[in-house]
Amino acid sequence: MRSKQGTTIQKSEKSIKSQSEYSDHNVSYTSTRKDMLSERLVNSGEQARLEEYLKQKFIDVGWKDDLKNHAKQFIRENGLKIVHKEDLYKLLSVKGKETVPMKLREDIVRRLERFIIELEQEEEGEYDDEDDDI
Repeated sequence: MRSKQGTTIQKSEKSIKSQSEYSDHNVSYTSTRKDMLSERLVNSGEQARLEEYLKQKFIDVGWKDDLKNHAKQFIRENGLKIVHKEDLYKLLSVKGKETVPMKLREDIVRRLERFIIELEQEEEGEYDDEDDDI
Protein backbone atom coordinates (compact mmCIF):
# COMPACT_ATOMS: atom_id res chain seq x y z
CA MET A 1 0.00 0.00 0.00
CA ARG A 2 1.36 3.40 -0.97
CA SER A 3 1.19 6.39 1.24
CA LYS A 4 -0.38 9.62 0.06
CA GLN A 5 2.97 11.34 0.53
CA GLY A 6 4.70 8.82 -1.75
CA THR A 7 2.17 9.49 -4.52
CA THR A 8 2.65 13.25 -4.17
CA ILE A 9 6.41 12.85 -4.40
CA GLN A 10 6.06 10.72 -7.54
CA LYS A 11 3.79 13.32 -9.17
CA SER A 12 6.27 16.05 -8.31
CA GLU A 13 9.11 14.01 -9.75
CA LYS A 14 7.14 13.49 -12.99
CA SER A 15 6.40 17.21 -13.20
CA ILE A 16 10.06 18.08 -12.66
CA LYS A 17 11.08 15.50 -15.24
CA SER A 18 8.71 16.89 -17.88
CA GLN A 19 9.88 20.45 -17.17
CA SER A 20 13.45 19.24 -17.43
CA GLU A 21 12.75 17.51 -20.74
CA TYR A 22 11.18 20.70 -22.08
CA SER A 23 14.17 22.82 -21.09
CA ASP A 24 16.55 20.12 -22.34
CA HIS A 25 14.80 20.26 -25.72
CA ASN A 26 15.32 24.04 -25.94
CA VAL A 27 18.93 23.72 -24.81
CA SER A 28 19.43 20.90 -27.28
CA TYR A 29 18.06 22.99 -30.15
CA THR A 30 20.27 25.94 -29.22
CA SER A 31 23.35 23.81 -28.69
CA THR A 32 22.71 22.04 -31.99
CA ARG A 33 22.68 25.39 -33.80
CA LYS A 34 25.83 26.42 -31.96
CA ASP A 35 27.48 23.12 -32.81
CA MET A 36 26.53 23.49 -36.46
CA LEU A 37 27.87 27.04 -36.59
CA SER A 38 31.09 26.01 -34.84
CA GLU A 39 31.55 23.15 -37.27
CA ARG A 40 31.01 25.43 -40.27
CA LEU A 41 33.41 28.02 -38.84
CA VAL A 42 36.11 25.38 -38.45
CA ASN A 43 35.49 23.55 -41.74
CA SER A 44 35.44 26.74 -43.80
CA GLY A 45 38.65 28.01 -42.23
CA GLU A 46 36.85 31.12 -41.00
CA GLN A 47 37.59 30.34 -37.35
CA ALA A 48 41.34 30.24 -38.02
CA ARG A 49 41.11 33.51 -40.00
CA LEU A 50 39.17 35.18 -37.17
CA GLU A 51 41.65 33.92 -34.57
CA GLU A 52 44.61 35.30 -36.53
CA TYR A 53 42.77 38.56 -37.09
CA LEU A 54 42.04 38.86 -33.37
CA LYS A 55 45.61 38.04 -32.35
CA GLN A 56 46.91 40.79 -34.58
CA LYS A 57 44.27 43.28 -33.43
CA PHE A 58 45.06 42.52 -29.77
CA ILE A 59 48.70 43.34 -30.49
CA ASP A 60 47.83 46.45 -32.52
CA VAL A 61 45.64 47.98 -29.80
CA GLY A 62 48.09 47.08 -27.01
CA TRP A 63 45.67 44.74 -25.25
CA LYS A 64 48.12 41.86 -25.11
CA ASP A 65 50.89 44.01 -23.60
CA ASP A 66 48.47 45.54 -21.08
CA LEU A 67 47.39 42.09 -19.95
CA LYS A 68 50.99 40.90 -19.69
CA ASN A 69 51.90 43.98 -17.62
CA HIS A 70 48.91 43.37 -15.36
CA ALA A 71 50.12 39.81 -14.75
CA LYS A 72 53.64 41.01 -13.95
CA GLN A 73 52.29 43.61 -11.53
CA PHE A 74 50.11 41.02 -9.79
CA ILE A 75 53.10 38.69 -9.38
CA ARG A 76 55.32 41.53 -8.06
CA GLU A 77 52.66 42.53 -5.53
CA ASN A 78 51.93 38.99 -4.34
CA GLY A 79 55.23 37.21 -4.79
CA LEU A 80 55.94 34.47 -7.28
CA LYS A 81 55.86 31.70 -4.66
CA ILE A 82 52.45 32.77 -3.38
CA VAL A 83 50.74 33.17 -6.76
CA HIS A 84 49.04 30.05 -8.09
CA LYS A 85 48.43 29.45 -11.79
CA GLU A 86 44.71 29.13 -11.19
CA ASP A 87 44.51 32.51 -9.42
CA LEU A 88 46.49 34.22 -12.16
CA TYR A 89 44.31 32.59 -14.81
CA LYS A 90 41.12 33.78 -13.10
CA LEU A 91 42.48 37.29 -12.70
CA LEU A 92 43.62 37.54 -16.31
CA SER A 93 40.39 36.01 -17.63
CA VAL A 94 38.33 38.66 -15.89
CA LYS A 95 40.72 41.49 -16.73
CA GLY A 96 41.04 40.33 -20.33
CA LYS A 97 37.28 40.19 -20.89
CA GLU A 98 36.77 43.57 -19.25
CA THR A 99 39.40 45.32 -21.33
CA VAL A 100 38.64 44.11 -24.86
CA PRO A 101 37.92 47.34 -26.75
CA MET A 102 34.25 47.78 -27.65
CA LYS A 103 35.12 48.57 -31.28
CA LEU A 104 36.93 45.25 -31.56
CA ARG A 105 33.98 43.38 -30.03
CA GLU A 106 31.63 45.08 -32.48
CA ASP A 107 33.96 44.28 -35.38
CA ILE A 108 34.03 40.58 -34.50
CA VAL A 109 30.25 40.48 -34.08
CA ARG A 110 29.83 42.07 -37.53
CA ARG A 111 32.22 39.54 -39.06
CA LEU A 112 30.32 36.65 -37.45
CA GLU A 113 26.98 38.08 -38.56
CA ARG A 114 28.30 38.38 -42.11
CA PHE A 115 29.47 34.76 -41.97
CA ILE A 116 26.06 33.60 -40.74
CA ILE A 117 24.27 35.57 -43.47
CA GLU A 118 26.52 33.99 -46.10
CA LEU A 119 25.75 30.54 -44.67
CA GLU A 120 22.03 31.22 -44.79
CA GLN A 121 22.31 32.42 -48.39
CA GLU A 122 24.23 29.27 -49.32
CA GLU A 123 21.58 27.12 -47.66
CA GLU A 124 18.79 29.01 -49.47
CA GLY A 125 20.64 28.42 -52.73
CA GLU A 126 20.82 24.71 -51.96
CA TYR A 127 17.08 24.61 -51.29
CA ASP A 128 16.39 26.54 -54.50
CA ASP A 129 18.44 23.97 -56.42
CA GLU A 130 16.34 21.17 -54.89
CA ASP A 131 13.14 22.91 -56.01
CA ASP A 132 14.41 22.87 -59.61
CA ASP A 133 14.35 19.07 -59.54
CA ILE A 134 10.62 18.97 -58.87
